[in-house]
Amino acid sequence: MKKFFVFILKSLFSNKEAIKGKKQPLWAAFIVAFISLICAALPTVISVASSKGESLVTSSTNSSLDISLPLFSKYLKDESIVLRVQDKELVTTFTETVIKAQDKDLLAVKYVTNDAEFKEAQEKFQKHFSFTSDEGVVTTGPISYIIITDTDFNVVTYKSGLQNNYNKDGTLKSYASSTSTYSGKINQIDGMDFASFYNEADGVEAKDNCMDKWKTALNKMYKPVRTNYLLLQSGIMTALNAGVMVIVTLMLFLLSKLKSNLGEKFTFVEALKVTFYASLSPALLTLILGSFIPMISTIGLVLFLGIRSTFLGMKASTPADERK
Repeated sequence: MKKFFVFILKSLFSNKEAIKGKKQPLWAAFIVAFISLICAALPTVISVASSKGESLVTSSTNSSLDISLPLFSKYLKDESIVLRVQDKELVTTFTETVIKAQDKDLLAVKYVTNDAEFKEAQEKFQKHFSFTSDEGVVTTGPISYIIITDTDFNVVTYKSGLQNNYNKDGTLKSYASSTSTYSGKINQIDGMDFASFYNEADGVEAKDNCMDKWKTALNKMYKPVRTNYLLLQSGIMTALNAGVMVIVTLMLFLLSKLKSNLGEKFTFVEALKVTFYASLSPALLTLILGSFIPMISTIGLVLFLGIRSTFLGMKASTPADERK
């Protein structure tokens, strides 16, 4: 066992040692591959698992949600409109409104009951504003919006003053890009009343206290969405990384069959074992660097194993007595 761990340590840095992995047990190679896949996925898993729904309103691109959400709760309370979750079901008399501040439209909110209404509301809010150029050309622009269904709470935000893209003939080419999107599950905030978030008795702290309640609600509604995204993202990454390992295995196997190859001759299983052992150091690099550089967390193993496999193939093609 001691010799095996010495081999693992040496194979982290030496392709020559990694090639010796073809003589190691297959079951051990699978364990190392499993550890590699976990290490490569960990930065992404940690990043997604630590994300919160409240980032929608705490980010610098929150599109004035820190202003419009308290105003929305105040509107519900002032108008005695019901919008609460009871027994994990939405109870509401709310239909639609546009939240304004200083005569400026900040946020559109609508309750819909089916997919057709949802799509109609989206198109309406994406063309909320009208702009007329000096040449008299009329274009449209989006407003940040919330669409509430019986099960979901959806938010899309835009920068102020954005315009949709139009063709020269005046037809719509594409909608403006949103700055952030959010989706949450209504049943996660059982007992909460959106109107009660705002309490005038809190005085000067009414807005801040209201936002704290909104943050709590956003975090709770986001939990099941985050879990689903976490499983999907980690599953895709693991499948991609495993696929890259198989590709590297095929490369080593086919390379060893070339007539010009004067080095190692691998069976497919031997090439698989070498690849699995060689994947550990790229996975550890992904774990370390991916914790600080988000982009590395998604492509790290593909990138680092791809680089190592190039030198690994060159080393394997070299006669054993000429390897350093």
